[in-house]
Amino acid sequence: MKRKYATGIAALLLLVFAAGCNYPGMTAPTPFVFPTADMTMTVVVAPTGTEQAAATATEENLPAEPGVTSTTAPATSSPPGGSPTSQPQVTNTTQPPTQAPAATRTATGTQQPASSSGPSARRGTSITAAYLRDRPTLDGSFDEWTLDRYRIESVVAGSSSVSGVEDLSGRAMFGWDEENLYIAVRVLDDVYVQEASGEDLFKGDSIEILLDTDVPADYYVQSLSPDDFQLGISPGAGEPGVDPEAYLWYPSSIRGSRSRVRVGAMRTDEGYRLEAAIPWSTFEVTPRSGQHFGFAFSISDNDRRGEAVQQSMVSSSAARELTDPTTWGDLTLGGAPAPSNPTPTPGSTTGALEAVYTSQAPDINANLGDWSSGRYDVNAVVFGGGSWTGPSDLSGDLRLAWDEDNLYLAVRVFDDVYVQTESGRDLFLGDSLEILLDRDLAADAQVRSLSPDDFQLGISPGSPAPGDNPNAYLWYPQNSEGARSQVRSAARRTDDGYIVEAAVPWSVFGIDPKEGDEFGFVFSISDNDSRSTARQESMTATTSGRVLTDPTTWGRLKLTAP
Repeated sequence: MKRKYATGIAALLLLVFAAGCNYPGMTAPTPFVFPTADMTMTVVVAPTGTEQAAATATEENLPAEPGVTSTTAPATSSPPGGSPTSQPQVTNTTQPPTQAPAATRTATGTQQPASSSGPSARRGTSITAAYLRDRPTLDGSFDEWTLDRYRIESVVAGSSSVSGVEDLSGRAMFGWDEENLYIAVRVLDDVYVQEASGEDLFKGDSIEILLDTDVPADYYVQSLSPDDFQLGISPGAGEPGVDPEAYLWYPSSIRGSRSRVRVGAMRTDEGYRLEAAIPWSTFEVTPRSGQHFGFAFSISDNDRRGEAVQQSMVSSSAARELTDPTTWGDLTLGGAPAPSNPTPTPGSTTGALEAVYTSQAPDINANLGDWSSGRYDVNAVVFGGGSWTGPSDLSGDLRLAWDEDNLYLAVRVFDDVYVQTESGRDLFLGDSLEILLDRDLAADAQVRSLSPDDFQLGISPGSPAPGDNPNAYLWYPQNSEGARSQVRSAARRTDDGYIVEAAVPWSVFGIDPKEGDEFGFVFSISDNDSRSTARQESMTATTSGRVLTDPTTWGRLKLTAP
């Protein structure tokens, strides 16, 4: 009996020993290193991707009208705290930014299958970004902000270093439009220290945004996925407002500075104020009213002068963990209010336009004498209604024609102040023209986001005056972005504005035209009356409902016989 008992014990010990060893052909899993408490802000990043490299497939380069130029974005060095083993790789494509990058999610710990679909909104702190009809001036002053203020007070790292709300806390407001997510935050911080930059900017006073762009797809996933983003913003080096910057740490495959994030900051008696305009392209998103995102907004603090270190962090989400999106809260995009300025009645159109075939191409010389086709009013205010003072401030009439080689246009613009200091991709920040064209109406008649067959072309009449070096630039599709020197244009100043003629080769749009063809189409005029600042103040269009990122709001263009 004793012998059997001893034999049983020996067998049990042998089984335990075997369980602790690797069987042949099996490899021990790589351990996942979680960040320590005061390192939660930084993500571990892998391949070093430049912003330029990411631009082809992210929407970094879809400026379009109220285009926001930016300052650089904060980052993290190989973020302290480690990263998930085998970072998900994001494959950039030319598909619309609404489509999530194709990548295999790497799981850490227990998670639901990536295919599981969950609720559309995360639990926890709920924040609403109000739709902004007029974009704020980014100068650190909150004069234009009258939105709900959200408390940023939950200590999520370095609690022993936070002595109270005056040491580190904040009140934040959030807004959005078709181009940007806007942030205004008043930070209480008794000692301002920011001596780091780039991927290390989290080691100084800074803010951080965590955004999950596809909540239902990975509602239960407790690790970072390719649709999760971590962006940091430094108010400035040494002092708020001095060289502010932005940096994207995650997804790691596209990490790097984000110069299109615009930042304005200023010092206050109790801390600092910061405003930022973050292009939705940063997050590869086409926004819409009612949309939900996983979201956490946080503020990092460093009180040690001469030392780059992240001492503490407060957040909008009390449970915030960098590597676990299920601990983040919710951001909802509020609905757009009715415009403050009604569309002007004179000449407003439904956007149904015709280009008449011509066997005699017009001379491109800014002279309208050889044009006999009908005129279309460009009077519908579609952006900057608060800045638009009337038809003499910005409006126009448009003529269109076509032949086998080109789409021809001639426009007389009424604009009491001509300002154009930019060229190339930033030409929309001054007086300029824009063409939106959907090449394949049948394929995406119901698609409310941009597709590879949608085009956005801008034309500058010239800088500093109409006729001085006019140029054209294609913003979309992103994989074809760049100057279009084959677009011929001429412009000249008039007493009440300027005149532009242009011949746009059909090859720009990849079209072999024929009579009866129809395209999605909007023609717009942008205005800037500020001689000291490059910015897009307002826009009028041939179609009153025009939304850049929603081709279903565009009008139509039909190619007709003479």
